[in-house]
Amino acid sequence: MSARILIVEDSPTMRMLIRSALEEGGYRVAESEDALQALAVVQEVAPDLVIADVNMPELDGISLVRR
Repeated sequence: MSARILIVEDSPTMRMLIRSALEEGGYRVAESEDALQALAVVQEVAPDLVIADVNMPELDGISLVRR
């Protein structure tokens, strides 16, 4: 079973590039456009790894990971 990875990135282009690379590697990918939405996604999909943009509006990636 492959790991589930959550991408938290406010840029649609970057999300698409990261998602494509991870899916090519056989990973299951969930995505979120902001950290607040990501908090809900984490509860829903229980990712093995979170890749988060450090600079996002409202809640940055570091604060997200701390939660």
